[in-house]
Amino acid sequence: MTALIDPVTDHALLVICQQDPDLWFSNLPSDRTVARELCEECPLQETCIRVALDIEGGAAVQHRHGIWGGLDPVQRRRLAEETGLTHTPEGEAA
Repeated sequence: MTALIDPVTDHALLVICQQDPDLWFSNLPSDRTVARELCEECPLQETCIRVALDIEGGAAVQHRHGIWGGLDPVQRRRLAEETGLTHTPEGEAA
């Protein structure tokens, strides 16, 4: 997982997702729920979402993985489209 950097101090931050990254990439609904709840408490939630969108670019949903900033792949794809960060090429399902 990409290290998250505090924008004020420029230091890498140890956040809970770096302690147990498997939780954020689990296919178990219960794990995904826990990951989302933990993201809600994280001071870097917005930064995490931006990192995910930067990494994923215009990727289709099937090429997006895990919970980032409390959002699953479908939610991140939708956010990317709403903010103009990506588009769906003709013939490709989002």
